[in-house]
Amino acid sequence: METELSKFTKLKEDLRSLENRKIRIEEQLKSKKQDLQELVLKIKESGYDPKKLNEIIVEKEKALKEQIQNFETKLQKASTQLTAIEV
Repeated sequence: METELSKFTKLKEDLRSLENRKIRIEEQLKSKKQDLQELVLKIKESGYDPKKLNEIIVEKEKALKEQIQNFETKLQKASTQLTAIEV
């Protein structure tokens, strides 16, 4: 009988532990959902569609690369012109 009582007591402790873990996980989920909602709101406030972020990122990366290339070209041209003046 003692063994069964100790098993039952252990099972009750395990149940309490699992219930506590479940509560913590539910709270984490609630917090993450709230964070996600806030992020989606910020994205929308910035004028972007959250469902099209991948397309927007590709577009912005392309524009940035073009700007960098244009800047590099202008910088090389200015360097060439300065070199011509220095000679």
